[in-house]
Amino acid sequence: MINQLLYSDLGLKPGSFVPLHDRNGEYELNSLPVLDSDHLFIHNHITLPEEEEKFLHMQKSIAWNAIQAVQKKQARLVPNWIGMSWSPAGRERIMDVMLHFQNHSRLANFE
Repeated sequence: MINQLLYSDLGLKPGSFVPLHDRNGEYELNSLPVLDSDHLFIHNHITLPEEEEKFLHMQKSIAWNAIQAVQKKQARLVPNWIGMSWSPAGRERIMDVMLHFQNHSRLANFE
């Protein structure tokens, strides 16, 4: 449902790493694909303290800072949009957050 909302309903263009025919794609911090998009929405599903440490370390890396969306300050931490996209209220919240992104240029957390 999230791909339908973002790429069909809202007409956004997916980055090359976005799974178009799968429900979602999950990546380990140490095996991220090249993230070549103008905007990056991250569901930061961290459950262990060492994962938080790895995520913070990744954000300081050369590879992270080479991502176009990061350079343009268009990387965002978001809640579970995959789950939210299955309800009308969740879809509306996602669209509200995306409208908010148009007006703000810093890394935000909308949990």
